[in-house]
Amino acid sequence: MNKTAKLLLTISIVSSLAAGTCGLESAAASKPPHIPAIIANRYNLDALSAEIDTLTQRLHLTNPEGTPAEMRTQFFSMLGELKRMEARLNVLEDNAKLDHMSGRMIWTDYRSVGHSIDALKSRLYSSEDRIERNFSLYRK
Repeated sequence: MNKTAKLLLTISIVSSLAAGTCGLESAAASKPPHIPAIIANRYNLDALSAEIDTLTQRLHLTNPEGTPAEMRTQFFSMLGELKRMEARLNVLEDNAKLDHMSGRMIWTDYRSVGHSIDALKSRLYSSEDRIERNFSLYRK
């Protein structure tokens, strides 16, 4: 297959992906028309924000207790929860990039999703700093 044929095939695939709704027709009817269906369903950042609020509030209310070994276990357990949430945000960020590069998401939507994810990550980082201070692992 020559370069021209490969390019035409790639354009054809990207065009078909951009034109498809990925089986989200029924969900699109329930969302506001200015939000593309793929973004409203795939990047439910409001629900993720609520999850992060719940997680950070729970972690901020936790005080170090027990022996030093128990406190270490408690700290790394909390840190693991934050890292798992950060990994979920990284996957969303990668999916948004893929959707934008394949033509399924316009630049303004991609930028908006990216800014929202960055803001959520900042909240996680602040929570991590606070936990480190609570456990006397970080001093400013």
